[in-house]
Amino acid sequence: MLKQFFVFGSQGDWIATTRWVEEAALVVGSLEAGSTIRSAQEHGAILWTEGSEGQVAAESYDYVCEIVEARLANPRARLAGGA
Repeated sequence: MLKQFFVFGSQGDWIATTRWVEEAALVVGSLEAGSTIRSAQEHGAILWTEGSEGQVAAESYDYVCEIVEARLANPRARLAGGA
């Protein structure tokens, strides 16, 4: 199944749609705290919130990918805000 990710700014404005989480991490890493990566397939579920995670996206795109993939695999972790 094709994965797609939405990136939204901190004010809720749509910034980008990407096919790869790495691309979404790059975009969100250039935005301000409160920006989000959301799943296009999971009813817009928030998978990453910049400034609310263990580190900022620009520090490690691999870290963003690990967190996002874990939250996609485990919806309960997404609801709890953890991986």
